Amino acid sequence: MYNKVFIDRLNKLHTMWDESECMIGEMKSNVGSGYHSTITGRVHGTNITAEYASGIFYAGQKEYYKRAVAAFERLGQLQDSDPESKTYGLWPYFKEEDLHAMKAPDYNFSDFISKHFIYVLKMHSDELEPDEREMMKTILCRAMRCSIKRNVSPDYSNISMMSSMTIISAAELLEDEAMLENGKARLCKAYEYNMFSGAFSEYNSSTYTILLLAELTRMKLFFKDEECCQMAQELEDLSWENLSLYYNTKIGQLSPPEKRSYRDLDDGQLSAFIYLATDGKYGSPDGEDKLVMSFLTLPFKCPDRFLKNFDINNKFIDKAYYKKNNIRSADEDTVIIRSLDSPELHAYTFMTDKYSMGAFDKSDLWNQRRTCSVVWSDGNGSKSFRLRGINGDYDYCSALSSVTMTDNSIGGLLGYATDHGDFHYILDKDKSGAIKTNYLGFKFCLSGNTDDVKITRDKNVFTISDSTVTIRLNIIKWIFDGKEGEIACGEKEIELIGYQGAEKEIDIKKLKESYAVFTMTVNGDEVDYTAEKDGDAVRLTRCDNGKSAVINAKPCPFDEFMNLK
Repeated sequence: MYNKVFIDRLNKLHTMWDESECMIGEMKSNVGSGYHSTITGRVHGTNITAEYASGIFYAGQKEYYKRAVAAFERLGQLQDSDPESKTYGLWPYFKEEDLHAMKAPDYNFSDFISKHFIYVLKMHSDELEPDEREMMKTILCRAMRCSIKRNVSPDYSNISMMSSMTIISAAELLEDEAMLENGKARLCKAYEYNMFSGAFSEYNSSTYTILLLAELTRMKLFFKDEECCQMAQELEDLSWENLSLYYNTKIGQLSPPEKRSYRDLDDGQLSAFIYLATDGKYGSPDGEDKLVMSFLTLPFKCPDRFLKNFDINNKFIDKAYYKKNNIRSADEDTVIIRSLDSPELHAYTFMTDKYSMGAFDKSDLWNQRRTCSVVWSDGNGSKSFRLRGINGDYDYCSALSSVTMTDNSIGGLLGYATDHGDFHYILDKDKSGAIKTNYLGFKFCLSGNTDDVKITRDKNVFTISDSTVTIRLNIIKWIFDGKEGEIACGEKEIELIGYQGAEKEIDIKKLKESYAVFTMTVNGDEVDYTAEKDGDAVRLTRCDNGKSAVINAKPCPFDEFMNLK
C-alpha cells in the first residue's frame, strides 16, 4: 500500500520536472512560517529536488537515473562553495532566492538535503559512474563542514539526531576519520543528554517525533559502527516509548502538550505513521498521502513491548522532560532549552477515552507551543481548545504561562517577558520589549470541527461544551498595566484584552503589573485554588494538594521567569 503511495507521489513529481533547471518547479502561494523566507510565485525548491532525485533511485526507475544525477549536480551548483563564507556548504530554500537574500539562512538544510546524497551513495553507489560518485561526495563533504561548524546542541532534538546521522554516515562514505570522530562525539553527547532526561527536548512533538524516528531508522540502516548502532537503537526505543504513551487511540490525536507543533490537530500524518509502524494495529491509513515522501522508504517498526501503551487511555502523566545537567556546553548552538542553567521542566497530561488535555509547567507562547490545551473527538471530527498569547494577529513569543495541573484540572497564570522577542524567540533581532501593535492580550481559542461547540458566559466563568466535553474556564483575575483588563467572549474564542485600538508603541518593560489568573477543568467539578501575592510575584495554589504555579506580577526577563520558584 505504501509503495503505491510512494510511486504515485514520484509520478506526480515527474510531471513537475523542469528540464531547463534540472529541478522540480512548483507554484508557492503562501509564505509558511515566514521565519526564513517569504518568497512566493514559481519556485524551484532544493529540498524537494533532492528528495525527488533520491526517490528515483529508491524506485529503481533506471530510465530516470541520469535525470536524478543531473538534479544532484544542479544542487551542487546552488550550494555555497566558498570556504571563506559563513554559510559554506549550505543551500537556500529556492533557486530564486540565494542565501544572502533570505530573511535568515536555514542551517538545517545542510543536513536535510545531504541525507538524500547519503542514501544514494550508500544504497546505490554501484549504479553511479565514478565521476558521478566523486561529484556527489564533494558536495556532501561541503555540507558536512557546515553541519560540523554549526555544532548544534543535543537539545535541538531533530537536528541533533539528523546531523549525527549525516556526519557519521558521510564520514564512513568518505573514509574521513576526523569527521567520524566528530560525528561519534555528537551522537554520544546526544545519547547521554536524552537518556539522562528520559525524553527529547522537542517534547512530544507531532512533527519532530516522526522525524527523530526517521533519522534513528536511517542510522540503523547506514551505520557500520556497532557502538553508534546500539545508541541509535536505545534512542529509538525512547522515542517509541514516549509516542506510544501520548497517542490517544480513541480520539486519533496526540495528547498535549507539544513543545513544537505546526497545527492544533493531527491532519492524518501522525496517525498514518503509527498505522505504518504498528502493522495497522493502531492509527489510520487515511493520511498516508500527507507523509513526507522519503518516510515511505523507511522500515519503521514500533517495538512489540510498547504496543500495550496504545491501549491505555486513562492516565495522568507528570513528566520531567528536561533535567538540570552540565552535559551541554556554551560553545554549542542551543535552540529549544536556550539557557544552560534552565531548571527542571515538566509536562502534564491527562488522557481519557473522550479527550486529552495537557500543559507545560512553564512556557512561552511562541506560535509552535501547544500548552493549556484540550483535544477531543465526538465522531464528527476532531476539536481543540487552547491558550494563545497574541500581538496584533499573530502569536506573541514574550507571552508566558505558568501552571500546575493534576488530572483534569489546570490552575494557570499568564504574564509577559521583557526580552524574549515578538515573532520568533531566536530569529528576532529586536528583543528590546518595545513593540508596535493594535492588539495585545491572550486568547483561549477553538479550532477544528467546532460548529456544534457552544461557549456560554456567567460573569467571568465560561463553559465550552458539546456532546462529549464540558470545559469550565474561570478567569479569576486579569490585570494589564496595573488596571483591570477587559474580558470578551466570541463564538470561537475568549479574550483577555490588554490593548485594542489604533497602532501604537507599547514598551513591555515599562508596563505596570500585567498578569492573569485562571483555572480550567474538563468534565468534572471545579477545584479550589487560592491566589496571593508572593513578594513581586503571584502564586496560585491548589488547595487539596498544595501544588502551585508562580509568575512575576510585572513583566520580567525570560530567564528570571523560568527560574522563579
